[in-house]
Amino acid sequence: MNMNHIPTILFVILSFNTLWPNTPGDSTATAQDSLIYSSKPKIYHEPKTKLNYNKYSLIECVVDAQDDNIISVKIFIKSSSDKSFSEFPMKYQDGKYIFLLIPEMTQCDNLYYFIIAELENSAAIAYPSTSPEKNPVELNFILIQK
Repeated sequence: MNMNHIPTILFVILSFNTLWPNTPGDSTATAQDSLIYSSKPKIYHEPKTKLNYNKYSLIECVVDAQDDNIISVKIFIKSSSDKSFSEFPMKYQDGKYIFLLIPEMTQCDNLYYFIIAELENSAAIAYPSTSPEKNPVELNFILIQK
């Protein structure tokens, strides 16, 4: 075996690790690395903290299901006076799922919701991802006076 090539091979391996040090599963991987290498289905949603009282408002999300087909996306909503959540389908439009809050739904101080996407492989993903029914998103309504 010719040993003259060993330093060159070692240099190439070290250079590769310097350029791409954080690979999936690496404990030093950053959040940006997880976005690049993410393979889990996920719901992307930016909750609004305040909405106008008694007005139409949109709740939107993007479902990244990877290779899994999406069967349905639903939003579960309740007001602070409701005992349980009501289920509504979200509509797919322009690459995202939307739900229109009608004025009758916004005539309260607070509204709580979470989103569930059912996937073809019998799996479901949620936003918030951990215990969505116990940790729903809270919306506060404000009255805009003219």
